[in-house]
Amino acid sequence: MKNVVREDANEVLEALIDQKGLKKGFIAKKLGMSPQNLTNTIHRGRVKADLVFKVSKILDINPSVFLNEPYSDFLKK
Repeated sequence: MKNVVREDANEVLEALIDQKGLKKGFIAKKLGMSPQNLTNTIHRGRVKADLVFKVSKILDINPSVFLNEPYSDFLKK
């Protein structure tokens, strides 16, 4: 099965959190997880589709930035 989320989604997520001037602790709290768990998820490259859709709402961005091309194209329609 092809992965929906880009391989570098963790790097994209970390960059967007920094660009928005937010703390991972704030994002983690909104997600209902510990800051350590979020940090581990990001640093180990375990960012999955369910997480990016939730984070996209928190960051007020289009989730297509985290998705592989065929899926991001679908969201742009």
